[in-house]
Amino acid sequence: MPNHKGQGNIQKMNRPHQHHPSHRIQQRRESPPPPTHEHTSGGHPANSPLALSRKPTPEERESELLYGNCHICEWKGYITYPTNEFAGVRHCDCQEEICPVCDGEGGFEVKLPSGNRAWKVCGCQTLERKMELYRNAKIPSRFADKTLDAFAPNHKTQAQARAHLYQLYRNPATHRAFKPGDKGVVLMGPPGVGKTHLMVGFLRHVLLERGIPCRFQDFGVLLAELRSSYTNGLSEMEILRGLINVDVLLIDDLGKGRNSKWESGIIDTLISCRYNTKRTTLITTNYTQELETTLRERYRGRGSTEGEELLMRDTLADRVGERVYSRLREMCDFFFISGVDYRQR
Repeated sequence: MPNHKGQGNIQKMNRPHQHHPSHRIQQRRESPPPPTHEHTSGGHPANSPLALSRKPTPEERESELLYGNCHICEWKGYITYPTNEFAGVRHCDCQEEICPVCDGEGGFEVKLPSGNRAWKVCGCQTLERKMELYRNAKIPSRFADKTLDAFAPNHKTQAQARAHLYQLYRNPATHRAFKPGDKGVVLMGPPGVGKTHLMVGFLRHVLLERGIPCRFQDFGVLLAELRSSYTNGLSEMEILRGLINVDVLLIDDLGKGRNSKWESGIIDTLISCRYNTKRTTLITTNYTQELETTLRERYRGRGSTEGEELLMRDTLADRVGERVYSRLREMCDFFFISGVDYRQR
């Protein structure tokens, strides 16, 4: 079904002196159906000359404006796409250059019950903010088109993990939507079974539909950035601070590396700080909870590389330490994923 434009915030302050930048908004493809209720929102009979001739207020236009039947953006108003490094997002071409509700000013004046005037932020600003959050999440370009809907499970464990992420985002039984601070998820399993795809699909919902700040962080890349920081005059905490404080953090490929004392200290700092502040953490890892897992059996009796041998003998607790592992068990729900390697299909 088409989405209604999000309602803006009312601010009890004077109208800004400078106009807000112009923003696109979904173009309505056809006129709204005639009202079936007895009175219009203005209080006049729906078929009275006054109601028919009266120009709708900005508030009424905002509440009535629907996304058109666009098969490209599916009524969302935005399109994600790959760039040289991170996933980008832009307005869909089915939108108008200038918002017809606020005329590109970013808001409009409304009359409060007290009789005072207030400035209401237009719904077009809400979409713009969500798009900016998506750009700042640093999702790799490879995953620009990954969604939960587009994920095609080839094993029941994949379907179970996807169902859990759907429910975490919005539980249909309780009608409860995801909130920052909710319990996170750890997806474990061999490479290529869709762990990162599933997590990025969840982030996409949280960023572009809920407007909640998120970050994607590959653990191996983080270690490289921290090593290079020593020559750039930066401290570890300056790099870690943004990851510690963001509402939702996805750590991809946790446990990657040499498992040195320094690397263990980085994991401890990052997880412990997020644990203490009750921030939602999502994790993908090739390491599992038990040695006797599909991942270990996969390489039994076969020639394997040094890295594969390491996966065979290490559990997740071995890689992150018992203290961090204990905290992760409290912070997250754990799922083991198996299936056909998508990269070899």
